Amino acid sequence: MKVVIVIDTAATKNIREKAEFIAGAIMAESEVLDMANGRERHENYFYLKSLAPSAVITLELAGFDMKTTGDIIAYNTFTCPMAHVVFDKAYKYADRLSCRQNLSMFTYFNQNESDAEVKKYGQSIPNTCYYADDTFDSKAKTAAWFEEFCEESMVK
Repeated sequence: MKVVIVIDTAATKNIREKAEFIAGAIMAESEVLDMANGRERHENYFYLKSLAPSAVITLELAGFDMKTTGDIIAYNTFTCPMAHVVFDKAYKYADRLSCRQNLSMFTYFNQNESDAEVKKYGQSIPNTCYYADDTFDSKAKTAAWFEEFCEESMVK
C-alpha cells in the first residue's frame, strides 16, 4: 500500500514534523508531498496522480486550492480514499470545507469540535469523522487511527 501525505509548509508552519511522524506510524510505504515545493499546483497534481497512491492523507486541507477547470477541488478526480485531517476549529477552514467532496473522502476533526459547528462550515462533507485529542501523540494511536480509516474506506 502506498500512502501520500500532503502538506503545505507555506500555509502551516511545523506541519512537516507532524506529517513525518504520521508517515512513520502508519506502517505503509509513504511519501510526504509539500505543496510549497516550488512547483506549480498543476505540476503537484500530476505528480501526485503519477504516484498512484492507495490513499491520500492531507493535513490542514493542503492542496484544496488545486482546482479543475470546472472550479471543483482536483482531489475529486482521484479514485483512492482520502483522509483530510484538520487540527484547528472548522471556521478557520470555511472556504475549503464548503467545497464538494467525493464519497471516498473522510474529513477528520478533533473530538472537541461540535457537530453543529462542523455542519455549519462543512455542509458538503460526505464523511465527517472525529479523532481523540491524543490520536497524533503516539505512534500506536496514530496507527490505530489509520487502521480504522483503512477499514472504513476499504483501503487495501
